[in-house]
Amino acid sequence: MTSARYNVEVVEKTTHPQTTREVALLGWAFAFASGARRGAAAGRLWRRRIARRRMLWRHHSKEHVLIVGGTGRTGRKLVHKLCEDPRISEVTAIVRDPVKAQHCFGADHEKINIVEGDLTDVGAWEARLDGVSQVVTAVSCGLSTDWLVVLGVKDPESPLPSDVDGDGITQLAHAAKAHGVERFVAVTTASAGSPWSLAAMFLNLIHRGSVQEKWRGEQAIRSSGLDYIILRPYGLGQDVAPPPGARGIEWSQGRTSGARRRIPRDDVATLCHEALLLDKTARRTTFECWASEEHARPMDWSALRPDPPGPLPEVDHRTATAVALCGTLLLGGAALRGVGRMRRFALLAGKTAPDAADARFFGHPAVHAAWWGIVGYSLWKAHRDGFDPEAKGRKTKSPQQRADEALEKWRK
Repeated sequence: MTSARYNVEVVEKTTHPQTTREVALLGWAFAFASGARRGAAAGRLWRRRIARRRMLWRHHSKEHVLIVGGTGRTGRKLVHKLCEDPRISEVTAIVRDPVKAQHCFGADHEKINIVEGDLTDVGAWEARLDGVSQVVTAVSCGLSTDWLVVLGVKDPESPLPSDVDGDGITQLAHAAKAHGVERFVAVTTASAGSPWSLAAMFLNLIHRGSVQEKWRGEQAIRSSGLDYIILRPYGLGQDVAPPPGARGIEWSQGRTSGARRRIPRDDVATLCHEALLLDKTARRTTFECWASEEHARPMDWSALRPDPPGPLPEVDHRTATAVALCGTLLLGGAALRGVGRMRRFALLAGKTAPDAADARFFGHPAVHAAWWGIVGYSLWKAHRDGFDPEAKGRKTKSPQQRADEALEKWRK
């Protein structure tokens, strides 16, 4: 025992003080590193547990869905699916006519909170967004173009596509973000990102720039910071019954081609229903969709590519619409000139002598000058106002300026 104690004392006395400090520091560093590794491992384990619990909570939790456009041809099908889903605890529908809504929803109207309102005044009902987890819009302003309004002869009707698909969606997106909504699902159109497609130019001409305004609404959703899914269905026209037999869903992201693609509204409602209940399989994404009879595969949500942060690069719907208008007027002028020449030939052949006055009228230079004057004025006004009759005489505003105005209007 004495020898052992003596040896210990000798070691302690003969050890250099500097060496003792180094050993102590190394020991402390080793202990700290070991604790940090263990702490990091424990942190990763707890994060996995929390994520798993959140996923299970979201899977078993009840969702409160607010739908705008529930009385439309697509919206009413979606409302029925939501009312039949036990995972949906509450459904709120924003409608313009509550009486019409009760007839549209049928027996389901007792399960729905029907609120009178529309997208032209989101501030009047935005308090209903409290407690809402998902928002879905299936609205479309189908107002046809009145050329007397475009030419400034007649006052415009209300609401316009700019009020609903543009400013209205912008206000709703910012209000949803302010009230803590988790996800925004929007139904637009397949030609929203392709302004030079025939469908986009045609719809912009006959529906007062509706595709252009849908694109502006999409950009507002992307800029809001919400988690969103934007569906661009092909061929949504007449509400016809879906074809018999199994059918699958095809999709694409970006520029697409083909004008004969169709998708039944019931399939669009099913896609919206699925999008509302996704966890994080697809988020902040935009895609075009159509039905296919070649297979019966459902929508593959995990294969969708997310959009880049912020709004997408701008596309020029206004120039494409002006070119389409120019082509339409040129064709009209050519047809008018052709009719005049045909009548003149008939007159010279002596077959339609009573129509000499008509032939002189259609072939008169003053008529041609008046026609081309209308062509020039229409092109100039369409380029200046962008089919917005409220933009008379003022400088055309950029989409970002109009989005800022809509946000300021919502804040007031």
